[in-house]
Amino acid sequence: MGINGGHPHTNFSHYDKIDRLIEAARVEILPETQISLWEQAQIRILDDMAAYPIMYTKQCYARRERVDYGHPLVATMALYPQFTEQTRLVAKPFARPPSSTGNPQ
Repeated sequence: MGINGGHPHTNFSHYDKIDRLIEAARVEILPETQISLWEQAQIRILDDMAAYPIMYTKQCYARRERVDYGHPLVATMALYPQFTEQTRLVAKPFARPPSSTGNPQ
């Protein structure tokens, strides 16, 4: 599978100006350096106008308190919350018994 539009086809414009940055980021073991390489690639894409986001949407997600995504839920290009290695299920929240007076606590 190549980054230059090979199978599967994801580079429909055949833009190849960042292939070296992508390859370097894929093999980089230092997280800070890898992030920097991905940032450089994204900035280059925008500078060259190879791809330009024309719309961002704010998504609203319903979820149980037991699901901890491990990151803030913010707008994303995906249409679903991002599940990562940080996502986990936590113990059920403690349910407070009803008040004996009938008044909520």
